Amino acid sequence: MFTCQKPSSNRLIFLILGLLLSYSTKAQDRAAAAPSGKPLNIIIASRIRSFDFASISFQAQAGIQKIFHRRRLYLVYVDSIEEAGSRIQKLMERKKGRIKNLWFDSHGHFGRRVSLFEVGKDEVNYRTIQEEHIRKSLQQIGKYCDSNTIISLGSCYSGATFTQPALDSFPQQRMNGDSLMKSVSEMMSNATVYASPSWVMTKVFVFGNSYALAGGPSAKKFHDPLLIPAWETVGQWTVYRASTQSWSPISTVAMDGKGNILVKPKHFLDNPSHAQRHQRVISNLTPGNYSPNWFVQYRLPKHYSQ
Repeated sequence: MFTCQKPSSNRLIFLILGLLLSYSTKAQDRAAAAPSGKPLNIIIASRIRSFDFASISFQAQAGIQKIFHRRRLYLVYVDSIEEAGSRIQKLMERKKGRIKNLWFDSHGHFGRRVSLFEVGKDEVNYRTIQEEHIRKSLQQIGKYCDSNTIISLGSCYSGATFTQPALDSFPQQRMNGDSLMKSVSEMMSNATVYASPSWVMTKVFVFGNSYALAGGPSAKKFHDPLLIPAWETVGQWTVYRASTQSWSPISTVAMDGKGNILVKPKHFLDNPSHAQRHQRVISNLTPGNYSPNWFVQYRLPKHYSQ
């Protein structure tokens, strides 16, 4: 049988000092883990390898803003997510900075039947984000983020949660944008994540805190009832907050000249002219405009098909 002995006063003092030292060390470790330094706004964009008007327009406008805000806004052009992680780390170390706003300039593809964003040759969706090279690269960037960082997945349908119906050889498929947003936040220090279930446009004055990121495409192939879920959510965004592990609808997202990611006080469709055009488009959607060939083309993730 064991008996408990009352500790001596000296032992009690040393015990208390040990606990205080341990707590102090852990507090310092936590402080060291949190990013510190100058808050910087980052745009990660894929290098353009073929003619892509939307990407050319966005990157050209971003380049102009970089001239005027070169100490706050940084453009990082990459060919892969691993290059993105490496270049962000070098930039943050050189500038002794931390990430305040991070925008992934990317395309989404309705034909992929899943929410995604692309970083160079790599496709990030709710499944591929668990692949080692993608996970490690996002965590590498995430070292310079915290819960105050805002990350925007600037690709169409990146926040979509609707289910695409079965079509030909393709089974029914949920877009799973909410799962993608949560995984991005978890891998990047519980940052706040924005994404849209609809289109992310590139009009003039993208960096003018305007509605240039909102609206729908004019190309005939998108004017098909298959895309009704996207048309019904034009201008709408979703935010994921790790603190409450919740998704909430928000108004239309915009950016200012310094690359700050903002939420407009009014929704894009609150403007009567925008709403009228939107209703005309929905009333004239025509079956057959969106060819099943697009689903075949985007059957596999981008880095699987290369």
